[in-house]
Amino acid sequence: MGPDEQPLHTFPLPGGKPWRWAAIVAAGGSPFDIGSDYGGSLRFPAHCCGVATIKPTSGRVPRTGQILPFGGLLDSFQQIGPIARCVGDLQLLLPIISGPDGVDPSIVPMVFNGGGQFDLSELRIAFHIDNGVIPVSGETIDIILCPVNANPALPHGSIGDELRAFSYTSAYNLTGWPAAVIPGGLSSKGLPIGIQIIGKSWEDDLVLALAACLEKALGGFQPPGFNKNMSGAINE
Repeated sequence: MGPDEQPLHTFPLPGGKPWRWAAIVAAGGSPFDIGSDYGGSLRFPAHCCGVATIKPTSGRVPRTGQILPFGGLLDSFQQIGPIARCVGDLQLLLPIISGPDGVDPSIVPMVFNGGGQFDLSELRIAFHIDNGVIPVSGETIDIILCPVNANPALPHGSIGDELRAFSYTSAYNLTGWPAAVIPGGLSSKGLPIGIQIIGKSWEDDLVLALAACLEKALGGFQPPGFNKNMSGAINE
């Protein structure tokens, strides 16, 4: 199999690694996919390809059959979640793949809260654009908004400070909190930029409710070729 291509251009990969699920969903080849997130492997490709995803609360979706086995010191790092072109599809898919399967011992039969009905105007929301400057406490806020990564999609063969760049996502694998990503706009070179939405444990549906609200306000997924001005922008 050859290298992946970012659907809006032929230059960068979706995240610089073989994360094909975001590319095929963005290109219209599949309505959705299921992937694993061990530090950002769902959220960064979604950020790069302009699609939506959620890393569920640790313990919600079974990890049975994944290449990295569950258990051990890093058990909470790996979560399984859906990726799609719109938040509405995530809201349909997540309950289907959630709940105990009789194999993964860490999965909790936790119900979803509120049936998707929330008063978003009452939320206490914190945001940051530099995770080394603004400390936040999960006990005093409902939602955190922050970047997905320090970079948009990376060119083939690029070598960057990936570990530090992924600190925007990997921190929330450590906490186990649910974290969604939606398209937030385009970089100066026409590449998608995502917004990360983090909530408290087991409030996945609240995270998706706010994600749907922001998606509507920001325009959501734009199919390849939507912006006629992006052609060749990577070579500018």
